Amino acid sequence: MDIMFQTADYAPDFGSAGEFYNEHFGISYKLSDKQINAVINSNNTFGHTYRVHGHEEWTYLNYYIMTSELFDDEERGYGAPIDGSFYMHSEGELPSTNAWEVAYNDNPDSLGLSYIGNDEDRYFCDHSYTYNCYPEGTSTTRCWSSGSSASDHDQIDSFTMSVHVGRLANIAESEYPFPNIAGEGTVLNCNDMDKDGYYNIDTGTVDPFMAYCSRDGDGNAWMEV
Repeated sequence: MDIMFQTADYAPDFGSAGEFYNEHFGISYKLSDKQINAVINSNNTFGHTYRVHGHEEWTYLNYYIMTSELFDDEERGYGAPIDGSFYMHSEGELPSTNAWEVAYNDNPDSLGLSYIGNDEDRYFCDHSYTYNCYPEGTSTTRCWSSGSSASDHDQIDSFTMSVHVGRLANIAESEYPFPNIAGEGTVLNCNDMDKDGYYNIDTGTVDPFMAYCSRDGDGNAWMEV
């Protein structure tokens, strides 16, 4: 699902701007943080992926960011690396094209990938401040930029950012840093579980929620709270 389209550096804001169809007319738009996070929370999974696509820029590749943090346009890196926690990233034509690797830096930057150089394929934002347009040296607007050999970190003027909720197709389970919480089904409580894992708990008295259930050597069922 596309969540924003920008044709220049922009001032981050939690609200929405423009209309989604404006991209077809070359006009910027953005969904609100609340709208984006409602979609992220709708799938009963843990972890989601952003795709950044530069239009008619130096590279034809997409940059992918996998995180468990909610979207926050006013945080560094949209909240993905919040408080210095890790995120996973990859770059390629498809999410399955190249390897996924872990990153601990404060801002999204594909230079951290072992197979991306400081060249036309690099994507990065918020390099120096909470939000930052590096070519312009601003701390009040955000943009994505290319590597040093691409006309000295040329700004990616026009980009679309999208979100995928749920687990990505054609990605090995071993690549995922987050557990598959949607894999074990729905139970009334952990006593009804078949094996250790994440379950959708539906008691009928409150909204269903996800929890980890496990059984000890005596056969007692436990729910992590």
